[in-house]
Amino acid sequence: MNPEKKRELNLKYRAKNREKIREQRLEYAAANREKIRDDQQIQHLKKGEDMRLAIVILLLAAVPASADWFDTFGYGVYAARAGDIISTEVAIQRGATEINPLFQHRGARIATMAGAPLINLLTAKLHKDKPKFALVIRIVAVVVWSSATAHNMRVGR
Repeated sequence: MNPEKKRELNLKYRAKNREKIREQRLEYAAANREKIRDDQQIQHLKKGEDMRLAIVILLLAAVPASADWFDTFGYGVYAARAGDIISTEVAIQRGATEINPLFQHRGARIATMAGAPLINLLTAKLHKDKPKFALVIRIVAVVVWSSATAHNMRVGR
């Protein structure tokens, strides 16, 4: 085979391979486009959550430690925890999966409802000596469980 013919075949082979590789990349990108978009949204949410956490901490420093606020957030702990459990169940029924292996069974998820009375009991005892710290613990519990509820509702669409 002459060198010119060999070179021409080599160029055709390379062009064919380039086209094949390009098609594979397009297929891969199309198949993973939604996964990539979800990953980007998660990263964006994490950045936003960090900023929200900093804002919440700054606001907590300005919260007065009155008994009314303390009692209100005591009820809020129960409401936020119940909302988290209910929204988790709804999201799972709609096709979402529980990531935490400890909570993949319904009984384990519902048993964690005991966390709300425990937090209220511990903070009630702590309130006598350190009222502001006890209030901050209740507020953080409400914020954490409420954000979990919001996340479950977004995922469970």
